Amino acid sequence: MRNIRTLLLLVAIGSFGLIVLQLARMQLAQRDLRQQLAEIMLQKEELGEFGYELPDTLDPQLPREFGDLVGRIEIPRVELDVMALEGVRDYLLDKGVGHFPETPFPGLGGNTVFAGHRDTFFRQLRNVVENDTVHITMPWGRYSYAVDSIFVVNPEDVWVLDQRGQELLTMITCYPFDWLGPAPRRIIITAQPVAGSPS
Repeated sequence: MRNIRTLLLLVAIGSFGLIVLQLARMQLAQRDLRQQLAEIMLQKEELGEFGYELPDTLDPQLPREFGDLVGRIEIPRVELDVMALEGVRDYLLDKGVGHFPETPFPGLGGNTVFAGHRDTFFRQLRNVVENDTVHITMPWGRYSYAVDSIFVVNPEDVWVLDQRGQELLTMITCYPFDWLGPAPRRIIITAQPVAGSPS
Protein backbone atom coordinates (compact mmCIF):
# COMPACT_ATOMS: atom_id res chain seq x y z
CA MET A 1 0.00 0.00 0.00
CA ARG A 2 2.83 2.36 0.85
CA ASN A 3 4.38 1.81 -2.58
CA ILE A 4 1.05 2.47 -4.28
CA ARG A 5 0.57 5.71 -2.33
CA THR A 6 4.09 6.81 -3.23
CA LEU A 7 3.48 6.02 -6.90
CA LEU A 8 0.18 7.93 -6.93
CA LEU A 9 1.86 10.89 -5.23
CA LEU A 10 4.64 10.91 -7.83
CA VAL A 11 2.08 10.74 -10.66
CA ALA A 12 0.15 13.66 -9.13
CA ILE A 13 3.31 15.74 -8.74
CA GLY A 14 4.35 14.94 -12.30
CA SER A 15 0.92 15.89 -13.67
CA PHE A 16 0.94 19.16 -11.73
CA GLY A 17 4.42 19.91 -13.04
CA LEU A 18 3.28 19.37 -16.63
CA ILE A 19 0.33 21.73 -16.12
CA VAL A 20 2.59 24.42 -14.67
CA LEU A 21 5.02 23.99 -17.56
CA GLN A 22 2.22 24.28 -20.13
CA LEU A 23 0.85 27.44 -18.48
CA ALA A 24 4.33 28.95 -18.47
CA ARG A 25 4.75 28.20 -22.18
CA MET A 26 1.38 29.80 -22.92
CA GLN A 27 2.28 32.96 -21.05
CA LEU A 28 5.69 33.19 -22.73
CA ALA A 29 4.09 32.81 -26.16
CA GLN A 30 1.59 35.56 -25.36
CA ARG A 31 4.33 37.84 -24.07
CA ASP A 32 6.40 37.38 -27.22
CA LEU A 33 3.38 38.11 -29.45
CA ARG A 34 2.51 41.27 -27.46
CA GLN A 35 6.06 42.51 -27.83
CA GLN A 36 6.03 41.76 -31.56
CA LEU A 37 2.78 43.69 -32.08
CA ALA A 38 3.99 46.61 -29.96
CA GLU A 39 7.17 46.90 -32.02
CA ILE A 40 5.24 46.85 -35.32
CA MET A 41 2.76 49.46 -34.08
CA LEU A 42 5.56 51.72 -32.85
CA GLN A 43 7.26 51.58 -36.24
CA LYS A 44 4.00 52.38 -38.04
CA GLU A 45 3.15 55.24 -35.66
CA GLU A 46 6.58 56.75 -36.27
CA LEU A 47 5.89 56.55 -40.01
CA GLY A 48 2.34 57.88 -39.58
CA GLU A 49 0.85 54.65 -40.92
CA PHE A 50 -1.05 53.33 -37.89
CA GLY A 51 -4.79 53.89 -37.49
CA TYR A 52 -5.49 54.80 -41.10
CA GLU A 53 -6.44 52.50 -43.96
CA LEU A 54 -5.31 49.03 -44.86
CA PRO A 55 -1.80 48.99 -46.29
CA ASP A 56 -1.56 48.68 -50.08
CA THR A 57 0.71 45.66 -49.71
CA LEU A 58 -1.91 43.61 -47.86
CA ASP A 59 -3.52 41.14 -50.23
CA PRO A 60 -6.22 39.21 -48.35
CA GLN A 61 -6.09 36.43 -50.96
CA LEU A 62 -2.43 35.59 -50.36
CA PRO A 63 -1.80 32.56 -48.14
CA ARG A 64 -0.37 33.41 -44.75
CA GLU A 65 1.97 31.27 -42.69
CA PHE A 66 0.48 29.29 -39.82
CA GLY A 67 1.60 30.78 -36.53
CA ASP A 68 2.07 34.32 -37.84
CA LEU A 69 0.95 37.15 -35.57
CA VAL A 70 -2.56 38.37 -36.42
CA GLY A 71 -3.41 40.85 -33.67
CA ARG A 72 -4.84 41.39 -30.19
CA ILE A 73 -8.41 40.77 -29.02
CA GLU A 74 -9.77 42.64 -26.00
CA ILE A 75 -13.17 42.55 -24.31
CA PRO A 76 -12.68 45.01 -21.44
CA ARG A 77 -15.83 44.24 -19.42
CA VAL A 78 -14.90 40.56 -18.95
CA GLU A 79 -11.14 41.24 -18.78
CA LEU A 80 -10.34 39.19 -21.86
CA ASP A 81 -7.03 40.21 -23.43
CA VAL A 82 -5.40 37.71 -25.77
CA MET A 83 -3.11 37.61 -28.76
CA ALA A 84 -4.19 35.86 -31.95
CA LEU A 85 -2.23 33.83 -34.49
CA GLU A 86 -2.93 32.61 -38.00
CA GLY A 87 -4.41 29.11 -38.02
CA VAL A 88 -6.54 26.97 -35.73
CA ARG A 89 -4.43 23.84 -35.36
CA ASP A 90 -4.13 22.46 -31.82
CA TYR A 91 -0.49 23.41 -31.32
CA LEU A 92 -1.33 27.02 -32.26
CA LEU A 93 -4.34 27.18 -29.93
CA ASP A 94 -1.93 26.32 -27.09
CA LYS A 95 -0.22 29.66 -27.77
CA GLY A 96 -3.20 31.94 -28.35
CA VAL A 97 -6.48 32.38 -30.16
CA GLY A 98 -6.52 31.23 -33.79
CA HIS A 99 -7.74 33.07 -36.87
CA PHE A 100 -9.42 30.91 -39.51
CA PRO A 101 -7.22 31.44 -42.60
CA GLU A 102 -10.17 31.13 -44.99
CA THR A 103 -11.79 34.21 -43.45
CA PRO A 104 -10.67 37.83 -43.98
CA PHE A 105 -8.93 40.13 -41.56
CA PRO A 106 -10.92 42.90 -39.85
CA GLY A 107 -11.61 45.86 -42.11
CA LEU A 108 -11.89 43.82 -45.30
CA GLY A 109 -15.69 43.72 -45.33
CA GLY A 110 -16.26 40.08 -44.43
CA ASN A 111 -16.83 37.62 -41.60
CA THR A 112 -13.63 37.49 -39.52
CA VAL A 113 -13.59 34.29 -37.44
CA PHE A 114 -11.48 33.43 -34.39
CA ALA A 115 -11.45 30.24 -32.29
CA GLY A 116 -9.90 29.42 -28.93
CA HIS A 117 -10.00 26.87 -26.14
CA ARG A 118 -12.80 27.28 -23.58
CA ASP A 119 -10.48 26.38 -20.68
CA THR A 120 -7.63 28.76 -21.56
CA PHE A 121 -7.61 31.86 -23.78
CA PHE A 122 -11.34 32.04 -24.50
CA ARG A 123 -12.44 31.12 -20.96
CA GLN A 124 -13.81 34.63 -20.36
CA LEU A 125 -16.28 34.27 -23.22
CA ARG A 126 -18.55 32.55 -20.69
CA ASN A 127 -19.25 35.99 -19.19
CA VAL A 128 -19.87 37.88 -22.44
CA VAL A 129 -23.32 39.41 -22.99
CA GLU A 130 -24.94 41.30 -25.84
CA ASN A 131 -23.62 44.84 -26.41
CA ASP A 132 -20.21 44.05 -24.91
CA THR A 133 -17.46 45.90 -26.77
CA VAL A 134 -14.73 43.94 -28.54
CA HIS A 135 -11.52 45.63 -29.70
CA ILE A 136 -9.18 44.04 -32.23
CA THR A 137 -5.79 45.66 -32.71
CA MET A 138 -4.13 44.74 -35.98
CA PRO A 139 -0.65 45.83 -37.10
CA TRP A 140 -2.22 48.66 -39.13
CA GLY A 141 -5.16 49.80 -36.97
CA ARG A 142 -7.74 49.15 -34.29
CA TYR A 143 -11.28 47.88 -34.92
CA SER A 144 -14.20 47.96 -32.49
CA TYR A 145 -17.29 45.77 -32.46
CA ALA A 146 -20.43 45.35 -30.34
CA VAL A 147 -21.67 41.83 -29.51
CA ASP A 148 -25.07 41.27 -31.14
CA SER A 149 -25.74 37.54 -30.76
CA ILE A 150 -24.76 34.54 -28.65
CA PHE A 151 -25.93 31.05 -29.58
CA VAL A 152 -24.95 27.38 -29.43
CA VAL A 153 -24.44 25.05 -32.41
CA ASN A 154 -23.19 21.56 -33.15
CA PRO A 155 -19.57 21.01 -34.30
CA GLU A 156 -20.71 20.22 -37.85
CA ASP A 157 -22.44 23.60 -38.20
CA VAL A 158 -19.58 25.12 -40.18
CA TRP A 159 -21.91 27.66 -41.80
CA VAL A 160 -20.82 30.03 -39.02
CA LEU A 161 -17.63 30.52 -41.10
CA ASP A 162 -19.60 31.65 -44.15
CA GLN A 163 -19.23 35.11 -45.60
CA ARG A 164 -22.45 37.10 -45.32
CA GLY A 165 -21.78 40.14 -47.45
CA GLN A 166 -21.04 42.40 -44.51
CA GLU A 167 -18.39 43.20 -41.92
CA LEU A 168 -18.79 40.80 -38.99
CA LEU A 169 -16.72 39.34 -36.15
CA THR A 170 -17.32 35.73 -35.05
CA MET A 171 -15.71 34.06 -32.01
CA ILE A 172 -16.01 30.31 -31.41
CA THR A 173 -15.21 28.07 -28.48
CA CYS A 174 -16.37 24.72 -27.12
CA TYR A 175 -19.46 24.45 -24.94
CA PRO A 176 -20.48 23.88 -22.16
CA PHE A 177 -17.63 25.65 -20.41
CA ASP A 178 -17.65 23.30 -17.40
CA TRP A 179 -17.81 20.08 -19.45
CA LEU A 180 -15.18 17.46 -18.56
CA GLY A 181 -13.38 16.16 -21.63
CA PRO A 182 -14.18 17.07 -25.25
CA ALA A 183 -17.25 19.32 -25.22
CA PRO A 184 -20.17 18.28 -27.46
CA ARG A 185 -21.21 21.70 -28.75
CA ARG A 186 -19.85 25.12 -29.77
CA ILE A 187 -20.83 28.56 -28.54
CA ILE A 188 -20.83 31.29 -31.17
CA ILE A 189 -20.51 34.99 -30.39
CA THR A 190 -20.97 37.47 -33.22
CA ALA A 191 -20.35 41.21 -33.18
CA GLN A 192 -21.06 44.09 -35.53
CA PRO A 193 -18.64 46.96 -36.26
CA VAL A 194 -19.02 50.05 -34.10
CA ALA A 195 -19.49 53.30 -36.00
CA GLY A 196 -16.19 55.07 -36.50
CA SER A 197 -14.06 51.91 -36.42
CA PRO A 198 -11.15 51.67 -37.09
CA SER A 199 -9.81 54.19 -34.60
